[in-house]
Amino acid sequence: MEKNEIDPYRDYFEMMSSEREANMNRQGYKRMKSDFLQEQGMDPLLIDLDYAYDAGNEANTDILPAVSKKEDGSVTEDILLDTNTREGMAWAAASKELYDAFYGQKQTASNSMATDRQGRRNQFNAKRHYKDAPKTPQEFAQWGIEHIGWLNYNLPALGVASTKLPYVVKKNPKAAYAFLHLLNTYGELPMFTWNGTKRFFNGVLKDPTTYVGLGTLGIGLAGKKFTTAAGKGGLKKALRAAIDPAAITMYEGALYAASDDFFRQKVAIQAGPEVEGGQESYDPVRGLTAAGGGALFGGALYGTAKVGANVAPLAIDAVKGVINKGAEDAKARIAERQSGTQLYSNPIGPIADNIMARMGGGGEGPPPGRNLDEFGFYSKAEEALNNIKQEKGTGRQFVNQLKNQFNVKEKELYWLGLDKFETDEKVDKKTLIDTVKQNYVKIRENKYSYKQSPTGDNADITDVNELQFQLDTDDDYNYYSHISDDYHHEYEIGNLDDLVYDDLTNTLGYYTKKQVDLYEQGQTQAALQQGIFIPTTMTEKEIFNARALDTAMGNGEFEFKDFDGDVVDFRHELNNFLDDLAREQYMQDPFLTGTDNIGLGYRIDYDPFDQSYQIFDPDGHELSTRARTQNEAQVMATTDAYDQGHLLMTDPDEMDAIAGAVDQLPSDPAKDAGQPLYASYKLDGGSNYRELVLENSSFQGDPDRDAITKEIQDVIDEYDFALQKNLEAKGMLEVFENLPESEKQEFLRTKTTSIATMQNDAVNAQLALNAAREKRKAVKAKYAVQGSSGVSDVTAALEMGPRTHYGSIANDIGHMRITDRRTNDGEKIMFVEELQSDWSQRRASMPSQENIERAVEGTEAQRLVDENNEANRQLLLGFLSGLDPAGINQATVKFFSDVKDELKMMLDNDPDLNRIITNRNKTVDEGTSALPKIEQDRFSQIVDKLEINDFYDVLMDSSNIGMIMAALREETFDASQKAISIADQMKVALANAFVEKAKEERLIGEGMFSSGLVRNSVQRNLMGAQQRLQPFVDAITNLAENQFTRNEAAQKTVAENKKFFTARDRYGLVARGPFVQKSDDVVELQMKSLIRRAVEEDHKFIVIAGADVHIDRWGNSYEEAFNTHYGKVVPKAAERVLKQFDKKAKVFYKPVEEISDELDKAVKQVYGVDLKERNDMLIIPISDEMRKSVKQGMSLFELGTLAAGGAAVLGSQMTQQENTEPGI
Repeated sequence: MEKNEIDPYRDYFEMMSSEREANMNRQGYKRMKSDFLQEQGMDPLLIDLDYAYDAGNEANTDILPAVSKKEDGSVTEDILLDTNTREGMAWAAASKELYDAFYGQKQTASNSMATDRQGRRNQFNAKRHYKDAPKTPQEFAQWGIEHIGWLNYNLPALGVASTKLPYVVKKNPKAAYAFLHLLNTYGELPMFTWNGTKRFFNGVLKDPTTYVGLGTLGIGLAGKKFTTAAGKGGLKKALRAAIDPAAITMYEGALYAASDDFFRQKVAIQAGPEVEGGQESYDPVRGLTAAGGGALFGGALYGTAKVGANVAPLAIDAVKGVINKGAEDAKARIAERQSGTQLYSNPIGPIADNIMARMGGGGEGPPPGRNLDEFGFYSKAEEALNNIKQEKGTGRQFVNQLKNQFNVKEKELYWLGLDKFETDEKVDKKTLIDTVKQNYVKIRENKYSYKQSPTGDNADITDVNELQFQLDTDDDYNYYSHISDDYHHEYEIGNLDDLVYDDLTNTLGYYTKKQVDLYEQGQTQAALQQGIFIPTTMTEKEIFNARALDTAMGNGEFEFKDFDGDVVDFRHELNNFLDDLAREQYMQDPFLTGTDNIGLGYRIDYDPFDQSYQIFDPDGHELSTRARTQNEAQVMATTDAYDQGHLLMTDPDEMDAIAGAVDQLPSDPAKDAGQPLYASYKLDGGSNYRELVLENSSFQGDPDRDAITKEIQDVIDEYDFALQKNLEAKGMLEVFENLPESEKQEFLRTKTTSIATMQNDAVNAQLALNAAREKRKAVKAKYAVQGSSGVSDVTAALEMGPRTHYGSIANDIGHMRITDRRTNDGEKIMFVEELQSDWSQRRASMPSQENIERAVEGTEAQRLVDENNEANRQLLLGFLSGLDPAGINQATVKFFSDVKDELKMMLDNDPDLNRIITNRNKTVDEGTSALPKIEQDRFSQIVDKLEINDFYDVLMDSSNIGMIMAALREETFDASQKAISIADQMKVALANAFVEKAKEERLIGEGMFSSGLVRNSVQRNLMGAQQRLQPFVDAITNLAENQFTRNEAAQKTVAENKKFFTARDRYGLVARGPFVQKSDDVVELQMKSLIRRAVEEDHKFIVIAGADVHIDRWGNSYEEAFNTHYGKVVPKAAERVLKQFDKKAKVFYKPVEEISDELDKAVKQVYGVDLKERNDMLIIPISDEMRKSVKQGMSLFELGTLAAGGAAVLGSQMTQQENTEPGI
């Protein structure tokens, strides 16, 4: 029925009537078609009937009946969504190009860290759409249907900036060509048949990012800035005006040709490389050739070869892009199945996934022959073998090709087991490839991260992130009883300090000897000046008792007779006093102990003797490794608590603060290892805190485990056998010697032996035992096997890597603690809190050939030094004993006579000695002693009886001679310090020689004097004889300088290996493994892992904390190690890795305040001050070239990538030689 045109200004009611009629017509049409579709067995909700009504009116025909592909070949949506057709794959490829133009643009990283408005906008877009981003070709095709359909339906409300389109085409031709292809192709669609379209319409107009994305292509809401309204078809016309018509024709020809070639290659991949015509993975070169041919064919009537050459790469890139994205998605699904996680809906299926995963390889994917594992690593050796055409040959031929032509390094050949084929035996390539696959080092990344706050039954298990310990003094008497024993010994020999005697006297309630002396001398003023209290009067009784007590203490006695004749026993008071004194000394550096703050039962003990911390679990078992700081001990206790299941989660509030907005990749291949263990050590701020632990999940133990175990077992067996034979020989001789004389002959006859034979057997057995003991000691030293460790300990040490901070992770290669942060410009950065490898730190204890040679050399050097020291010691002993003619001669006898004269004079005039003798003689006068009186010159008489040999004999005591030898060897001592130390030992020796002579003369003994009193008197008077002793000192030092020998080479070797042997003694035997034998290798692996993650998570920079952050955390004892690691090893490794991914990129440093205000604040909280040098941090930019290189794969053992072709291989070889540096 024909309708009259309505004038809204003339008849408003007539206009409303017409609109009601139109709506009635629309509703009637929709009801009629819904009924029809239901009758046909179709779901009417799949059809956008509003669109069908409007499009039908415009075309003046009903478009609804065409619900599938028509016989004339016109394309319907059903076919477009089927990406197993040429047209469907072409549509999906173009849709991905358009999607990337909307949301996927990457900004180029720069050292200035600057970002423009476009960069921030793309970050916003990408973040907003990340979760719903298409991944498979089907999903990209659907996205294109929805967006192009919406554009066609809503273009009247939009405008096109015609003048902008030529610029858009020039700047982003990939997107422009893809856009126009989609618009052209969509025009052939008769209808929509996808439910998602209907849902999409409800939300697209409310989504501002739709307009942001369109704005990049010159499209936006109609307004003043748009010069032309688009209307129906306006956008296509504008784009066609901006693009060479021949170019778009050739582009579409290339797109279809590349899509068609994709399906041909897919069939070949399904067949596999074993079948003629089959292949392993997608070949982008072949795809480009097909695209080029398609472009020239499609543009034969209009274009030129030059135009075709320009547009063909755009088409093949579009196809490669959607192929690679589909391959990544397939790999993620495969990884999910392998890890046992729940699979999401997958229309392709597990079998097809294996094919699709191998389709990646063009553009950003790996080249042919390169098989990437789930973390993007690959074996350079395997790739090279895949590219070698030779199928059979000798093992040496293959290995030489790998090393010389493909630059595969020795360490990769070693750990993959290929070095064993370097023989002239025949082998086929497949065997070598199978060997690589069997021995491939599988790196597994374990991720400790926050998911959500704990709830339910587990919410209140611990509420802590790390165990804390308050260490208190352990004042158990057992810890200082030995100090008390020492004080008791010193008391018994009269060798306590005068101040100690004074304190003891005052404690017992008596005046001290010094107080009595000053009182009797009337030295009240002098006493005041010395701070000594002197009473106004002292009674005779007080004076007597004070002197009697002093005499008893000087003699080391525990009782005395007081003024009244009563025996005063002060043993109990003395014991308490000395115990208190010992406790006071002990408390200056005591044992500390404390349990964890939440009551799990963990205990930490501090041992002041070796300044280490012992950690005990709730069952009282000590953890195998001691810590050097309390922080380290707390970390170890916390780690064990998580390993044993005592700790399960952290405080919810702290978790929320640390976690922030977690930006988790759904396809992250890392294994979920639970919640972070060391979050309390992170700098404040940031979000998405994670601890990543790289695990060698395929580790099979040290490669020489069996050989080392056998060698150690052999020497232990040999020693046990020698020990048994020695016991038998000695036992037989002992049995014979204990027999009665009458039975000995019968014993010899029965055993068919003789006394001489038994004696010789015993000697030989002892020699054999000594040799076996030394051999066992040498082999254990060679392999850093500690003490009583047996074969089972060795086997356990070599079966896996050592226990680390992450004890639940077996074979922990190294860990990285990272946080997401933002620069001041809003750029996303990965902040690396820590890079560490506990395993690699113990490389001195690994049984590498280098370490074995160093251990053998160092052990032999130490033996030579010890041997040399013993020879010098014997030389000194000979000198002192007179065996050496220079030892005792007229000069030394004269020197000794001078010393005696000096000592006699001082003893005769010693007032203290006079008082002791006088008090002792009083006991004779009082009848309490039956012994005769003595005179003071009795001491001088004993000095006269001392011979130089008496002095030398005591001087040669092991303790004295040892101290003298130590003084002579001490390189930090100058001549005067050596002289003082030697003279002190001579005074001790002379005093002890006097004591021995006094015992012979009965000056020491019951009723006389104690050894301690006599020794103290002599030593005190020798203080003034320093000059008299100098000739003896000179004689010894001259002997050392002129006759002592020094093995300079051995001493140098010992000094150079001091740290090496200290580390071996601390850790014991540790297994070797890939990457952990050099710091550089570990750090390079960590860098690759971090860069891969930075690419996947779209970080612009990686920022690494400097050494001072770690020194502050762990203490100054680690300063040298951290300065080396973070100041040298990490930057150099970062530079090498970076250059392999992007030769133009460079690492650089920036002050933290120029990077991030938030990070600057956190650093200042650590240091309290702004130290600019400390605040500089290492920055690794993530460039577009790096992103592309990473997606092509990362060689597991070597830096860089291996491209096909001789020139590329040669370039790779040159780069390796240029960048590889020796590790530490």
